[in-house]
Amino acid sequence: MKRYIFTAVMILLVFSLACNRKKEHQQTSILTERDYPEFASRFSFGQYKDYPVIFLHDPWSPEKINHKVLCLPRDKEVPSAVDDYEIIRTPVREMVTMSGTQIASIKKLRELSSIKGIGNKNQVNNATLKAKMEKGEVKEVGRNGDFYNEILIELAPEIILVSPFKGQSYEKLEALGMTILPYADYLEQHPLGRAEWIKVMGILYDKQEIAWEYFHKVENHYRELKALTDSIKDRPMVFSAKPYGGTWHMPGGESYMAHFFADAGARYLWEDNTATASLSLDFETVYSKAAEADFWKLLVKSPQKYSYDQLKAEDERYSDFKAFQQKNVLVCNVTKTPYYEKGALEPDIILADFIHAFHGDLLEDYHPQYFKTLSD
Repeated sequence: MKRYIFTAVMILLVFSLACNRKKEHQQTSILTERDYPEFASRFSFGQYKDYPVIFLHDPWSPEKINHKVLCLPRDKEVPSAVDDYEIIRTPVREMVTMSGTQIASIKKLRELSSIKGIGNKNQVNNATLKAKMEKGEVKEVGRNGDFYNEILIELAPEIILVSPFKGQSYEKLEALGMTILPYADYLEQHPLGRAEWIKVMGILYDKQEIAWEYFHKVENHYRELKALTDSIKDRPMVFSAKPYGGTWHMPGGESYMAHFFADAGARYLWEDNTATASLSLDFETVYSKAAEADFWKLLVKSPQKYSYDQLKAEDERYSDFKAFQQKNVLVCNVTKTPYYEKGALEPDIILADFIHAFHGDLLEDYHPQYFKTLSD
């Protein structure tokens, strides 16, 4: 009899341990292993039960996670134990976006109709959104980090996507019950890293397949173009930008633009620098290093066609650079070209522009779209 009692107790004990282990296993494995993107460093993915999770990392300390976003289909009940998650119903129907790159991704997913509010209207190039703004169907909700709270309350968007900047506070909006997500694509240093953020948008709109397919198409094209220059030994020297307010903000050696130059088969004069942000230099420092550089890359904002005469009129000393004298200045006029809106999503096109400029024989029949050699 004692033997049967002992056996029954042991069975109950084993069963209890098994249940506890199962419960413990459920608690620890309910969120599957994180999936890290190959190029971007400020977001990652996971899964809570059967639902996707977006981890939005700290923009300036990517090893930290600031937001855990559970993307829950509208017809599903909220699962248990999700107190640590921000819940967003998908697909998103009403969005406020604060940057052009976000608009470009939303357009790529054919979801422009979801945009109810935007940031600075003067920085919007999309014709559809401009027309909607004229009709009052899309509202301007703020500029330079300042939000028009009354308009946001009226719109009551499901999500506000912001481009995060240090020192910004969203406490007032959060107190109003607004869901604010930082979209830190502009801080990615690899060109493909910025384009990879379309995956985040793909999950928000429940269009993962379209987003992934687009990114892989861009990635493959970028790799094909880069392969053209991998074995090139004759690499021209290039520098970037021009002074603003007396300071020449030169891209760091590990910056977004520095990656483009290297992949396009050029030698960036500050490539040995390890900074990802811009370097603050004076004119003399730049001239001493870049006077004999082969190419000079510029972003300009001009309502009319930009020219060498206009560049020289800004500062006579510009004409002393070899790149100026040999007509090797590469210009993207952001007034005429949607660089700030579409450029981040089309790094392969920008790379092709640079390869065409630096090594024209590799892409003989190519017509640049963003950066073009400045003509007279």
